[in-house]
Amino acid sequence: MLRHYWVETKPRGPILFPSRSGRPVHVDVIRRVLKATLREVSFNKRVTLHSFRHGFATHLLEDGADIRVIQALLGHSTIQTTAHYTRVSTRNFRRVTSPLDRLAQVQSPAAR
Repeated sequence: MLRHYWVETKPRGPILFPSRSGRPVHVDVIRRVLKATLREVSFNKRVTLHSFRHGFATHLLEDGADIRVIQALLGHSTIQTTAHYTRVSTRNFRRVTSPLDRLAQVQSPAAR
């Protein structure tokens, strides 16, 4: 969809979604559209624009992105700030192999 939008509108400059005046769309306009969309689809959970930022960071982390890369993408000066945005999912816990478990996988010389 973004590629189609880009081909059709060919936005000029650094703003991907400019307002009619060519300036960035005001955040209040985006909030109103989000609220109206959530109401239209009867989505009753609390969603904010910040939810998308948090979700972006969480999905990157779950897909294996390094937390320092996420920190740079979000523009955080400290890793502690990034850690607040990223919630460790149980999916990540299942992927982690303990170094102790790896030791048990190595066969002892007597077992060969």
